[in-house]
Amino acid sequence: MIKFRINGAGGNNIGILKNKNESNIYFDGFYLKPDQKDYPSLVRSISPRDLNLYAICDGIGIPSGGDHAAYIAVSQLEKAHDKLYWETFPYWDGIMDSYVRSLNEALLDEAIEMRKDYGVSFSAVGFDGRYIRAYNIGK
Repeated sequence: MIKFRINGAGGNNIGILKNKNESNIYFDGFYLKPDQKDYPSLVRSISPRDLNLYAICDGIGIPSGGDHAAYIAVSQLEKAHDKLYWETFPYWDGIMDSYVRSLNEALLDEAIEMRKDYGVSFSAVGFDGRYIRAYNIGK
């Protein structure tokens, strides 16, 4: 077996058009919490025994709240990640499908409660040591 290490890095930047960051990143269980909104990046080194799951979630909020939508996406992904860890690769699609459904329900419930329109685009890649799987929803 080939031994290797995956090093990942991710960053967020508000840019010049917005007054707050409306995206979040997920690195194998690590993501930006609401109190870390000014912390621009996460860096993690991952050993080959881990299930590697990386995602970028770009929140959309009208008139505001995209940052909260992105946070909901990564916190829901953490729950899916726990399930993925214990399953073998063929079951990932069903778990990720369940994640998307639960994310949509959570965003809809939150939007109704807060009386705001929320959305999120989501791109992820997962690696279990044998297979790489990519997912994309949205833009």
